[in-house]
Parts: sequence; structure tokens; C-alpha cells
Amino acid sequence: MHTTWVDGSGKRKLSLPNFPITSLTRCAIGARDAISVTNTNATTEAAATFVQVTSTGVLCTRMAGATTINTLLFADYTTLTTMAGAINALGNGWVATVLSGYGDFASAELKPMPGSGCLSSIVNLQLANLPEDDIEIDEDAQFIVHPTKWTQGYQNVFVNYTAGYTEVPDDLEQVCLEVVKDMYDAAQTDGMLQSEKLGDYSYTRLAQEAMREKHLMRIGPWRRIVF
Repeated sequence: MHTTWVDGSGKRKLSLPNFPITSLTRCAIGARDAISVTNTNATTEAAATFVQVTSTGVLCTRMAGATTINTLLFADYTTLTTMAGAINALGNGWVATVLSGYGDFASAELKPMPGSGCLSSIVNLQLANLPEDDIEIDEDAQFIVHPTKWTQGYQNVFVNYTAGYTEVPDDLEQVCLEVVKDMYDAAQTDGMLQSEKLGDYSYTRLAQEAMREKHLMRIGPWRRIVF
């Protein structure tokens, strides 16, 4: 299962980082505030505080002479209620409040965000909006298709989905074998040697660019189309 935020294309079709797409669990456009975070310790020694959401947890950073970074993992604080409680337990002015109705939501679904200053100001951690209806997978399993269009934007589309091959396609497996063979053969010969002849025996080494083109032709049907 893959969980990701991607850029809205402004078109009906949207490509995802992994393919072929085999199933969709949830798709949403945009985000909603779920936890408000601030640091109220506005003393002279507190130069700055930041809150950040990564793919694995929430980072609370306080710079007051020395820099203190507290990493709160989603694996340890699985709901928004427990995550907010962990932030509050840090002390030193950290205050987190779960907005009404979001306490039982999974903390792992918080939208990643860079460090944002929260000293005497509020930063809102966000969840994806309500799911979109009637989202389909195109017949080639390379795109998800919106009934009208995906709102264009930066990291504004949330997707839960599964993707990948049950078995590696024969063409891709063959290319891997050929690449390994080419590398082995190259290691057994003079890298500067292009051809040699001795009596009836002759040998011509395929140029690296020609080998690359050979492999690209074989994997061509399996490459993603992006537009």
C-alpha cells in the first residue's frame, strides 16, 4: 500500500509515483486543519521554535541557547489525540490542540510539511480532505482519472493505492540479465578494445551507446507515459 501526496495536474488524468496501479483506497484534493500547535514560551532565551511533519512523525524544534529537537513518531503516537498529548508533554511552552472531531484519526495521515515557526503563533497540522467520488484507474493502469479534472497545485492530491507487478515482466528480467552480462564481459576485456582479429577469428565490441539503445528498445513498452 502506498500513501502519498502528488501535484494536481489540472487535467483528468494524474500519474502516480508507482505503477501499474492495481487498486485505489482513497483519493482527496486539498487538506483540512486537524491539530493546532504553538509554543508560548516567548522568553528572551527562546530564539525560535519550529514544528515539522515528516513521513514518519512530527518534529518539534526549540532553539534557546542550545537546539533541542524532539522526534515524535507516528508508530508511537498513532492517533491525533495521542500525538497532541505527546507534544504537550514536552513542556517548555509546547501546546497542541486537536480540532473537534479529529481525535481518532491516524497520525500517519498528517500531511508532510517543512519546519514552520510557531513561537507565539499557531501552525496547523493538516489531514487530507474528504474522499473524491468516481475516481477510476485508466485501462493501462498508469493513471487515475477524475470525472472532471484534478485541481492543479503543488502536493495537493492525497492518494492511498496499491501498485506493482505480481511477477516481473520477462522483458525487464531479460534486460537485467543482459546488463549484468555486459558488465561482466566488460570487466574481462581491455576497456579501450573495440575489435580484434586473429586468423579466422574476429571480435567486435558493441559500443556502450548501442548497448544502451538495445536495452531501451526492449523496456520501451514498460516505460511510463507522463504528460
